[in-house]
Amino acid sequence: MKNRLTQILPIAVAMLVLGVLLARQWQTAGDLASVPLDDAYIHYRFADNLARGRGFAFNPGEPTPGSTSPLWVVLLAAGELAGLDLILTSKVLGALAFVACVWLTYQLALRLTDNHWLATLAGVLVALSGRLAWAALSGMETAAFAALTLLAVYRLLDRPLDVITSAILGSAALLRPEGYLLFALLVISDQWAAISRRTSSGDSLRSTALRPSSPAPVAQQRGFVLRPLSNVVVFALIIAPYILFSLATTGSPLPNTFRANARELPTLQYLFGYVVNYAAYDNVLAILFIFGAPMAWKDRRARPVALWAIGFPLVAALLTPNLRHHGRYTIPLIPFNTLLGALFVRELFRDKMTQVARVPAARLTLAVIAAMGVISGGVNAWRWSGLYAADARDITQMHVAMGHWIAANTPPDATLALSDIGAITYLSGRRVLDIVGLVTPDILPAIAGRPVSLERDQVVFDYLARHRPDVVVIIPTWYPYLASSPGSRLIELRTVQLDHTPSVGGGDHLRAYRADWSWLDARAPGNPVAANLGKVIALDGFDLTPDTPAKAGSSLTITLHWRSIQAAGRFKVFVHLVDTSGKPVAQHDGEPVSDLWPTNLWRPGDMIHDEHIVTLPANIPAGTYTIQAGLYDAPTLARLPVASGGDAVTLGTIEVTR
Repeated sequence: MKNRLTQILPIAVAMLVLGVLLARQWQTAGDLASVPLDDAYIHYRFADNLARGRGFAFNPGEPTPGSTSPLWVVLLAAGELAGLDLILTSKVLGALAFVACVWLTYQLALRLTDNHWLATLAGVLVALSGRLAWAALSGMETAAFAALTLLAVYRLLDRPLDVITSAILGSAALLRPEGYLLFALLVISDQWAAISRRTSSGDSLRSTALRPSSPAPVAQQRGFVLRPLSNVVVFALIIAPYILFSLATTGSPLPNTFRANARELPTLQYLFGYVVNYAAYDNVLAILFIFGAPMAWKDRRARPVALWAIGFPLVAALLTPNLRHHGRYTIPLIPFNTLLGALFVRELFRDKMTQVARVPAARLTLAVIAAMGVISGGVNAWRWSGLYAADARDITQMHVAMGHWIAANTPPDATLALSDIGAITYLSGRRVLDIVGLVTPDILPAIAGRPVSLERDQVVFDYLARHRPDVVVIIPTWYPYLASSPGSRLIELRTVQLDHTPSVGGGDHLRAYRADWSWLDARAPGNPVAANLGKVIALDGFDLTPDTPAKAGSSLTITLHWRSIQAAGRFKVFVHLVDTSGKPVAQHDGEPVSDLWPTNLWRPGDMIHDEHIVTLPANIPAGTYTIQAGLYDAPTLARLPVASGGDAVTLGTIEVTR
């Protein structure tokens, strides 16, 4: 009876926690048809297209490896083909995976500690880990990936790495690319263990070679080579289709999302943030994972747990140190950290359990400590249920609301440029240009690794100008220069705003703009000029407003018609109004198109209409002034030479009156 209770209790707690999360979502939003991450809608879009026969594509007809979780997309598409709602399917699969994580944690803890109560405590604490429950109902693949990794490690308790476990790990890699790392770590660990066993038994490779007539060592030698080879082959066969698909569509074996994920944190800051802000708060056993890791390493059966719990954050700190969305990439480690904590407790009391069992006060003390851990876990689960409801509400009020508005207010054939592509695309059905590069990876080489900056916005503007989307929807704080510069010609259409900063959205408002690209259309300048600057850029002419006498204190609008001859460096434009002595009395300097389109991004043949506003001083004397323009290198102030002579192009003169 006791054993049955210890098995049932973690599952019951897991179901209770899931129920609490859904109840609080219903209380907050009045329905359950929302998820707390916009990224989930990316999966829904891929799955919907796949189920409708449009291939593995985000934009129909444009196949792309824009998902790091192709297996999750396939599972969701299967649900849609079966007549199920995609959001419902994702939540049911996530809930089942969450329960599986809890059950596998209990089973692993029981086998590793040989203590029913400690195993039950580990299972219950994982069930109360609100961060894992949040992920399970987020519409994402996180809990499913965690369940498969736990299953693989569970199989390794009684056997070395085999083809079935390799197949499980291959499936995990199709849910999260971290599965590649886990498989590599386990292959290395398995081979290391095999070598150790051979060495300890005296069956070294050299002694085998000295006894060629002995069949047993020869068979062992073959097994030493063939078993890991078969594991690699099985794993490779499972992951190969998506790798080949990626190679065929983008030329890279990696999905776009892997290449689009920039380093967000320095290595040490990532590790500190992970341990202090997340691992230490998941549950009371998980806090002890660092102390349990050395103990687990000494136990062959527990070694994979330590290898993954410690190996993943160390590798992630070097390659993809990101903790966004509540550190969601580290969430699958929660059960493993909990297991390490359980192992630490077991070792701490290994030689004292008999004595503790005989002393009522000691038993009571341990029971109180365990109860406090469970209570703190319950508080943690309640807090995360509130976060889940709030995050789902925020995504609904911003991204989902914008998606419905786009669907109702733009033509079906409109092209959108988006920074958050999930809900807006899924709900509107419009074709998109992804300026983050998840599903339109041609922008990735230009933006990869760039933080929020003028240079990043310039690259994005160059991409937009060449593709000319009808509507641009961005979080303005992510693209401050693009959103604020008059050179972008973006006309605000709609803003959806929260009254607070969301924990997962990245900003408190989304803004839709109508993009006016008519200024890019080829047209003859009002005042032709034939000038060649540095043999790389031509100035074909200019427009001047007003072209009649200007008043002191007013502004002149001078539009320069540039033409790129060949690839150039990065130069600034100067437009000077000079007096008869050649002294500038008014000027405007800056990169072309209000600093948004620098010359180093121009391609041969590009025609750029570059507007500059020169404000005349209020005290400027009346008279005739000359307008000059040119290009210069900002760091050195060296001007590009003009082929006809000098380093400035004279555009003409203008009369200024008082």
